[in-house]
Amino acid sequence: MFNMFNILRTFIFIQSAVFLSQATNKCDPLTESNCTVTDLAFSDTPIEVDFSNDDNVNKYFELYAESGSLDYSDSGLNFTLDKRFDNPSLQSKFYLFFGKIEVICIPAVGKGIVSTVYLQSDDLDEIDLEWIGTEETQVQTNWFSKGETSTYDRGAYNSLSDSDDLFSTSHNYTIDWTKESIKWYIDDELVRTVGNSSSEGFPQSPMAVFIGVWAGGDPSNSEGTIEWAGGETDYSDAPFSMLIKSMKIENYSDGEAYTYKGTSGDWEDISTEQSVSSSTSQVSVVSSSSSISKTSAMSSSTIQSLATTTLSSDSMSTSFVDRSSSHSSSSVTNSETETISSTETQSSSKTNTSKGQAFALHLTGEKILMSLIFWCISMLI
Repeated sequence: MFNMFNILRTFIFIQSAVFLSQATNKCDPLTESNCTVTDLAFSDTPIEVDFSNDDNVNKYFELYAESGSLDYSDSGLNFTLDKRFDNPSLQSKFYLFFGKIEVICIPAVGKGIVSTVYLQSDDLDEIDLEWIGTEETQVQTNWFSKGETSTYDRGAYNSLSDSDDLFSTSHNYTIDWTKESIKWYIDDELVRTVGNSSSEGFPQSPMAVFIGVWAGGDPSNSEGTIEWAGGETDYSDAPFSMLIKSMKIENYSDGEAYTYKGTSGDWEDISTEQSVSSSTSQVSVVSSSSSISKTSAMSSSTIQSLATTTLSSDSMSTSFVDRSSSHSSSSVTNSETETISSTETQSSSKTNTSKGQAFALHLTGEKILMSLIFWCISMLI
């Protein structure tokens, strides 16, 4: 009888491992034709997120990094970097497949401090808004295609029309992303346009929204990153806070989810799913061959390994992210159309890091649950 129980226990334990193995199927959507990555979609009805309301924020966003402070007030949500290695940040639970975001915010002030609002896809397409904590009148706009960071000639500084101090007054910063172009606005004034004909590619796969603050001027960062961030961060000046008041989000595509069907990462190879079963879920994993720094965790100017888990009524998704590269502001390419209010910049030093590789890790809720049940039973026998 004792041997029979041991055999049964072993069988159940093995079955638990099988379910867990089936639930965590890692693949690369850019190189593996049998890899299916599904991203849950924002509604195609425009939404407005009030960042003074935690229930409203939690409906659409989840923690990206747990370091630092997220403090709600009547004015909005403060993302506060209190000490070294803090990275207060959020990631949206849903994706845009072309769309528009408008953020009303006051970025963090401080040498070496970078405030960021950006879009990024599973295969590392990216569109950025970044505020350097010593630049009082301008925001940096940038973009990346498929994690390509061998050059840093896509960034530009764009100034407020009235030269107002952006650290003392909130402004409206907008990204309008279509198949044809990316347009950035400040207070409803167009400041930059990038066409889709660049030889360096064009962002065109579904992207989530990220918000956060990090110390680009941390002494462990490269010289080029520290210079780009405005100098070395003095943590005795902490805390450093960015205030997000509100964000409007408009998805230009319908459907409930977006699925990679090919390996190009082109929008034509991504299908729109009109319905999603309760077992559909997606985990994106982005890894890098370069070393990981705790000090930089936002956009393609960062390297970070983090995990966040979201449970909702119709999905379960977990994200593990290691991202690598470092922006330096520089002149835009000839394929871009710049308005007169955009000032092109060229950095004297550029930081080159390896391209990240995008993976998808599918975790099916039912299979994980079955795995846990079988494991518990095996422990009780």
